[in-house]
Amino acid sequence: MRYLFPIAIIALLAVGCSHSDPKVEKAHELVTQAVKDSLKDPESYESVNFSQLLKLHDTVKVIDGQSYPEPHYGQYEIAHTYKFKNAYGGIITKSDVFHLDSGLRVAKGGFLGQHVKIQQ
Repeated sequence: MRYLFPIAIIALLAVGCSHSDPKVEKAHELVTQAVKDSLKDPESYESVNFSQLLKLHDTVKVIDGQSYPEPHYGQYEIAHTYKFKNAYGGIITKSDVFHLDSGLRVAKGGFLGQHVKIQQ
């Protein structure tokens, strides 16, 4: 009984802090759809986790003293780990990095070395 109050406080804090960002939700939807569209058995897809949604900033690479600008135009990047069944019925766990445009309309990522592009 004496542990009930601290547990209740922790539960309230967890619920109160769990509101999510609409950008993050949209990124998750786009990436999930991109992965499902690339699988032979989309029903076997199971999300394991997503990394933090990162906004990419323009950078400059320096190679052999030469500067090469890399503009990202407000794009985002997110990593996703998921499980699926392969053609033989085995469960595979895979992680991919996806790039999303600044408006969160297009997700590009790798599945078995391919690029998947979803437009909404």
